[in-house]
Amino acid sequence: MNEAGKEGLSIYNGFKESLITTTLDDAGNIVKTDLSENYDAVVAEFGRYVAARKSHTSIRSAFRKRKQRPGEPFENWYTDLKIMIKDCEFYNITDS
Repeated sequence: MNEAGKEGLSIYNGFKESLITTTLDDAGNIVKTDLSENYDAVVAEFGRYVAARKSHTSIRSAFRKRKQRPGEPFENWYTDLKIMIKDCEFYNITDS
């Protein structure tokens, strides 16, 4: 985690708890599985984080680039924008 810096550590701390699970085995005993120190699990979780972030970035980019096409009725263009903006999550922007 030292290589990831402060931002990487902050992201890691945000998902660390999701890598710790508690289940019951066949005998009814509680089994705790902690993958928060497992390299492959942590890298996979960072991958999911980046994919989700990239997705929002590309969705927002497509929204910003959406221009009214020649001959396209205003109502159709406006309706399309209203549909597109729902996936942009502009209400949830921090540093993206």
